[in-house]
Amino acid sequence: MSKGSVYGRIACSCGWERPASSAWTATAIVARHARRPPNPVLEHIITIEEPPPDAAIGPELPLIM
Repeated sequence: MSKGSVYGRIACSCGWERPASSAWTATAIVARHARRPPNPVLEHIITIEEPPPDAAIGPELPLIM
């Protein structure tokens, strides 16, 4: 992954996190994590940290399930 290709970081209170290359990708990843969390016993509070306004936007990352 080249620098500048990440839109933002997705983090969950369960300790899971992942980069995303766009707002759409972040939304899709969050939806999937909410449906199939790695630890269903824990409460899951998900946050999406957007990049700074001057961050470069790069190519879309593949969504691997």
